[in-house]
Amino acid sequence: EKGIAEFPSSTVLSHERK
Repeated sequence: EKGIAEFPSSTVLSHERK
């Protein structure tokens, strides 16, 4: 998950929504 911090907000939101 720490890698997610590097990902763009869009990816984070998509991951959370999923």
